[in-house]
Amino acid sequence: MNNINRFIGVNLANPTILTFLLDNKEVGKLVIRDNKLEFMGDAHISAQIFLNNFMKPVVDNYIKEKLELLN
Repeated sequence: MNNINRFIGVNLANPTILTFLLDNKEVGKLVIRDNKLEFMGDAHISAQIFLNNFMKPVVDNYIKEKLELLN
């Protein structure tokens, strides 16, 4: 997750808005309002950036921690 700031900008106001960047250009946003997620702009690329650069490291770390507990 070291490079996350290169891909995602976060505004924690209500609604919460994550802005997705590709080559330093905004490609889309994820708006979190009333417990609903809404991708805006280029939804496909925004979702790909979100999953690859935010969720994947979180899930990988969770799995790693659980595996360490088993050993």
